[in-house]
Amino acid sequence: MKWKMKNNLDEMQEIKLRGIERNGCWFAFWALLAAMMIQLVLGAEPKQMAGEWIVFMCLALYLGIACMRAGIWD
Repeated sequence: MKWKMKNNLDEMQEIKLRGIERNGCWFAFWALLAAMMIQLVLGAEPKQMAGEWIVFMCLALYLGIACMRAGIWD
């Protein structure tokens, strides 16, 4: 049995929420990339960046696959 949560947001609130989520996702993507580049410049070993690299690649794959499936190129 599937449970579906009731959405109490009106259309304008839902549009604003999706914009906030989109901006947060892109911020995380670029912030992770910047953090990894800074660590490389400062001489960090690749083992030290493994967690950030995994999160970055998961986010990149998710964004790419989701956009391809939806036919959206923003």
